[in-house]
Amino acid sequence: MADGIDGTSCAAVGQRYTCNQGVFVSGITALAKVTGDQNLISTARSVADSTTRTGSFFTGSDGIVHDPGEGGSCTDDGSYFKAGLVRGLSELDAATPDAPYRDFRTRQADSAYARSRNDFDQYSRSWSSSANKGAGCQAAGSP
Repeated sequence: MADGIDGTSCAAVGQRYTCNQGVFVSGITALAKVTGDQNLISTARSVADSTTRTGSFFTGSDGIVHDPGEGGSCTDDGSYFKAGLVRGLSELDAATPDAPYRDFRTRQADSAYARSRNDFDQYSRSWSSSANKGAGCQAAGSP
């Protein structure tokens, strides 16, 4: 999912962010629950799979989620983006008997704790490095 839509062609345009993926997965999962349409769960899993696959646009070769502009300031709303993805994956896990993203979420949390945190429990925006700490980054450190 891209962050915008072209007003003329209705084509997706703009940067892609993890929160867009998470909000979509969350919404489709909720719609499946309300309608009972399990085909929607397949759609949500397809988006989640493409987002969480190692080496994908969002998940690096290290298996950790990275958002565009992670190196930026912890004062903008981008610090919160990965939390939206994790929430959507959590909701999808709860809606499926095999909880397919539990291990992925655990890997993110373990990486953030081991590699993104300092001795004062301050987290960086990245879950795989300790650069760029700040108040806004604390939200990013909550996979």
